[in-house]
Amino acid sequence: MSYEGYTEYICKNGHYWTIDAMDLIHGEPSRVCSVCSELPEYWHDVDQTNGYDEEYPDTCAAPRIEVGFVDVWQEDHYGNRYATKRMLYAPTLTENVWLKWEGWE
Repeated sequence: MSYEGYTEYICKNGHYWTIDAMDLIHGEPSRVCSVCSELPEYWHDVDQTNGYDEEYPDTCAAPRIEVGFVDVWQEDHYGNRYATKRMLYAPTLTENVWLKWEGWE
């Protein structure tokens, strides 16, 4: 039997990202925030081996709230500048599914 799932992270600056379990098997993905290079502040494993079930929080993405956004400025191939919105998040700690980060194993 194989494991299917992913781990989700939130850094201290509010950036959210995930690492799929298969990425950990087939290589060494970046384990720091790709936006600010900070280590995670919170993490949560999502086990999707046997599917999704709302009654089991470990099979669902952890609840998080939007706390703001930052504009990410880019330039198209004509030299026109435009902004895309990057959302910032905070963990919803009332359900006790987010764990405080303690370092890599």
